[in-house]
Amino acid sequence: MQASINKNGHLLIKRANKLKLQWCPKTTESSRNNMVECGDWCPLFGEPQINNVRETVLISLCDKSITVDSNTFIDERHGG
Repeated sequence: MQASINKNGHLLIKRANKLKLQWCPKTTESSRNNMVECGDWCPLFGEPQINNVRETVLISLCDKSITVDSNTFIDERHGG
């Protein structure tokens, strides 16, 4: 899996060969017009944890964690 965090802190995950902005799954039906991007301002968004042995990056989110290839992960907040 490929993912990146852009300079604004938004999480993007590669789907169908394109990095796509991820939206908060906690958005309620009544607030769908004001959907919020998944990103580092959320208290449930963990800092990426690098595992140099496995060459992966673990990102903890509100309901799950995702593991991405460290060779393709880009964190634009820190220059990548």
